[in-house]
Formats: sequence, C-alpha cells, structure tokens
Amino acid sequence: MEKAKQKRNIKIYVWLAAALLCGVLVTAYMYINRGVAVEIARDMTVGEEVTIPSIYGNLRGSLLTSGQEQSPAVIMAMGSRTSTYRKDWSEDYNGFWKPLAEMLQDNGYTVLLLEKRGVNGSAGHWEHQSFEDRAQDVHDAMQYLKTRENVDENRIGIIGHSQGGWIAQLASVLYPDDVAFIVNLAGPSTTVIEQILDDYEGEYITAGLSPSEIERKLKKHKTLLEIVYAVSPVLKLGNISHIIRYDAEYVSRNITVPVFAVYAENDDLVPPEKNIQLLRQGLEAAGNTNYQIHTIPGANHVFKPAAFGTPREALQDVETSPEFLHVMQQFIEWEQKLHGSYAK
Repeated sequence: MEKAKQKRNIKIYVWLAAALLCGVLVTAYMYINRGVAVEIARDMTVGEEVTIPSIYGNLRGSLLTSGQEQSPAVIMAMGSRTSTYRKDWSEDYNGFWKPLAEMLQDNGYTVLLLEKRGVNGSAGHWEHQSFEDRAQDVHDAMQYLKTRENVDENRIGIIGHSQGGWIAQLASVLYPDDVAFIVNLAGPSTTVIEQILDDYEGEYITAGLSPSEIERKLKKHKTLLEIVYAVSPVLKLGNISHIIRYDAEYVSRNITVPVFAVYAENDDLVPPEKNIQLLRQGLEAAGNTNYQIHTIPGANHVFKPAAFGTPREALQDVETSPEFLHVMQQFIEWEQKLHGSYAK
C-alpha cells in the first residue's frame, strides 16, 4: 500500500516537473519572440510622413498626394515578416513599391504606404497579430484617408503584396462597404500551411533535392505545422500561431469587390497556377465577375526578371519587370473604367 502511494506521488511530481518545465520553455520562447521594434531606412523620407490613429496604437505611413481636388486612393500593404517600403527609395535597392507608387501618383491617385506594426514607429508588433488584426490596421488607414480633403472616400482601394495580398482579400470581406477594389500582388489563396509548404518546396527544388527527398521533408514539415495548428488556440508559438487558422477558402468565396490580381511565372513562394485556380474558383462561388488576373512572364515573387529560385541578394541591381509596370498601367485603365477618371 505504501509503495503504491509512493509511486503515485512520484508520478505526480514528474507531471508537475514536466508542466513546470513546459511553462518555463514557453515563457522563454515568448520572451525571445516577443517582437522587437525595428527601424529600417527610417531616415528615408517618402512623401508626407503621417500618423494614423488606432485604438491599438498609432500607425505610421507615407502619403503621396495626387495634387488634384478629388482623387481615388490606394493603401499599400506589405508582406510577411519585418518589411518596409522605404528601402525601395534608396539608391542601392530596386524594389517595385517606388515605381508603382509614383506611377499611381502620376495618374491621379493618392497613395498611402503603410508601415507594419513594430516597424519605423508603428506601435505594437506584427509578431502578435492575426490577419484580422492586420486587416483592422488597413481599415484604420482607410478611415484616416477619409479625413483628407482631396480623397474620394467612396473610391479607396487596397494593394497588397504576398501576405499583404491575403490581407487585402480579407479586408474586402470584413469591410466591403469601405473597400472600392483590391489589387492582389502575388498574394496566396491557399491555406497558411499549404503556402508554407509551397515555400519549402520551392527552396528544395532550387537546392537540387530529388523528388523523394522533397516529399520526405515536406511530410515532416506538414506534421509539425499540423501540431502548431492543433495547439494554436491555447498556445501561441510565435506569429505562425496567430495566423495558421486563417480560412482562405471562406474569404475568397466571399469577395464581392472588384479584384485585379497579378502573379509571377517564376514565383517560388506563391505558385501561380494553383493560386490563380483557387482565387478564380472563390470569386465565381461569390458570383463576382468583376475581376482580372494576369501573370508576369519570367518574373519572380517580387516581379523582377529572374529564373525560378534565383537568390534575392543576387537581384538587388535588377530593376522591376517592365511587363509588371505595363500590367499595372492596365490596372489604372481598368479601375478608371469602373469608377471614372478625375483627369482634366
């Protein structure tokens, strides 16, 4: 009897020790990944530097005005991780945000480039945000634009790249009365798990792994991601736990605003064929026929001419694909045909 009691007590102590260790590890992980505010090219002034009020802490951004009495407006939403548009204005970096923003401005649009939380003075940190939180930030930016005298409050759209494309899609579903249109630039329509696996697959193909090796590695990644998915409601292991349950299919099937989508033929993060099919299926299910879908030939995820899997650092001196800018000029013509032009 006494031995059985001792065994029971030992088990209790072991469980308590295991629980304590798990608590310590989780606390340490959350501390390490708590999200540290950063500054990236913050001294690079882009247009008018603005502060966007939000109950979750003010956001920072840059405003390029059209110079017209009334103009449509676009909000530019960045992709994943710690990213900013500002570096595109530096002399030694050739990103697409700068030529795209200036093209829109020259064609009569007001452009608001939005800093993510935790970047260049935006309060909080994206590490702790869900996609719904990021969509709320975009909505706050829309409300700010409505206070600007020269902005047509009924003609504000969202341009989102990569993860920002997910955000543009979601914001259009959550706030359909406020969103006049969206531009989805290499934004996925897959689940978060599937997009991560696509990213890994592109990486492994580029590294020259055999199909069997890739399959084995992807199976392991999928198992780990499914565990994160399962525990995410109660245990937040970094940003992935905040976004992994995003329902991409539901969102795409409920987009009712006009959509202009652009993909890249050699995108190793967001495969165009799969995502185009999913987006088109979703829009058709929503009864939305007001959309255009384009693929930029020979371009990578950031719309630079590049072979599949070319390292980003090898492309810093490569300029944005002229075909991409040509397609975005088509967007302007398409949007103006939908809503009219303020051009004199």
